[in-house]
Amino acid sequence: MAYALQERCSTAELRRRAPEFIGSAIRGTRCGVGVKDDLLSDFKYVYPGLSRPEVERLLTLLDQSASTEASMGLSIATAVKPIVPDIAGRIESYGAGDVDEYVRMLRDAAVLLLAQWQTDGQPPAADAVADRVAALDAES
Repeated sequence: MAYALQERCSTAELRRRAPEFIGSAIRGTRCGVGVKDDLLSDFKYVYPGLSRPEVERLLTLLDQSASTEASMGLSIATAVKPIVPDIAGRIESYGAGDVDEYVRMLRDAAVLLLAQWQTDGQPPAADAVADRVAALDAES
């Protein structure tokens, strides 16, 4: 398995973390990482830098785009870019089917995050929310 990955990605590329996301398109491959893995890794990296109003705005934008087709991935990416430019880049890198899945899971994550975030309190831990998102997605 490792040999097959090394044919597509160098060892340095396989080990690289932030500021690039795990599973980002490297020479046109995804290096075996799925959309769910992308979202969970992105969420842990991006969410802690967002304020509650930014998460609320992101959710509003995702709700507005829920009725759009996957071919509108570029529009979704453009809409969320001012709030989460790295997420916008991820969406732009996907094909139509992956855009739908990623946006759906991102919306679920934002809803869950806001449900756990006390209006006047500290935000919940990113790892805890990501674990709940993973469990929620596994149920559906």
